[in-house]
Amino acid sequence: MGTQPSDHARGHHASLDQALEAWNIPRENRPLIRTYVQGIGFERFEDRSGYLKGTRSDGGPPLHIAYDWSSGFTSEQEARTSAGPAQDVWRSERKGLWGFTHPVHRMHHGCARSRNEDRAQEICQVCFMQRSAAGTCSCD
Repeated sequence: MGTQPSDHARGHHASLDQALEAWNIPRENRPLIRTYVQGIGFERFEDRSGYLKGTRSDGGPPLHIAYDWSSGFTSEQEARTSAGPAQDVWRSERKGLWGFTHPVHRMHHGCARSRNEDRAQEICQVCFMQRSAAGTCSCD
């Protein structure tokens, strides 16, 4: 979970870079985020509780960008194409959408989804860690 920007900085951002800076997204994750944002096309970025919301230019589902992950991809293929081969891709708890874990993250090793695991694990909307295969989280 990233550091939220101060109240005076909350709201809409003039650019993706300004939004990533305000949310303290690791510099190592920014090139990946910039690449898929350019490829998909977004018209604005705004603060939400716990994540940055990106509004698609084509009217598709919004993208959620957090310190550890991005979600809101319309298919597994879109998530894999956006994430690249090294990132863990998973089903979002937002029905029909997909997400992936950023290269630099603070997720616990035991919570990360195994690449060989058949069942996708969801992200907890309280602590933003991956839930266990049984759907539970340590903060529940």
